[in-house]
Amino acid sequence: MKQKIFVVIALFLAVGALANFRSKITGYERLTEDQVEQLMPQEEVAGYRYVKSDSDPMQTYKMDETTYEMLKPFGIVSRVYENNAGQRIDAVLIASDDSDSFHDQQWCFQGQGWEFSKIELRTIDTKTFGKIPVKYIEMNHKERGSAISLFTFKGPDKKFYDSFDAMWWDFITREFKSGKPQAGSFYRFISIYDVSKEDLDAFAAAYIDEVERTSQGKI
Repeated sequence: MKQKIFVVIALFLAVGALANFRSKITGYERLTEDQVEQLMPQEEVAGYRYVKSDSDPMQTYKMDETTYEMLKPFGIVSRVYENNAGQRIDAVLIASDDSDSFHDQQWCFQGQGWEFSKIELRTIDTKTFGKIPVKYIEMNHKERGSAISLFTFKGPDKKFYDSFDAMWWDFITREFKSGKPQAGSFYRFISIYDVSKEDLDAFAAAYIDEVERTSQGKI
């Protein structure tokens, strides 16, 4: 047990050192949020188009500055997609090369006043990656009503995880072994107006496929 603790501490120190000096060691330059936005899908996804904001046509809304300060990612792209029937899905992607940029979304939901009625680990079918694991949550809010959400993490080598812990371990060990930055991303989807569980699954799968296609695997 003590040996495992020492290994974890050593990994923390090593990855921290790499994070602080990675640009000097590797000549590596991080993507910017503008670049992440350009790599994202610009067209319709599974019959949904995203609502463009006046301040930034690449997004529907921006996360608050506190979130950026805490996570320090490449970028966060927040879009609300709508179909012809008026159904909406809130899709957020966080891209980063730092494991500290990712976290368990359940904490955020609970901090915003959501109460969970069901949590389920499932898979969805993508064309690019096959079946990938996701965490599905049915939840309720006193002011916002009920909603369903699913999220997933994409770690190094494009492997997907339904929990932060599993992705985090793979993320830092790969960076430690390679001595190079490892990029990953987090996908979160929330149904807003009468979107079924099956339709949310289908949209999430199509969205992940489209991000892979338009970014050519960069995010």
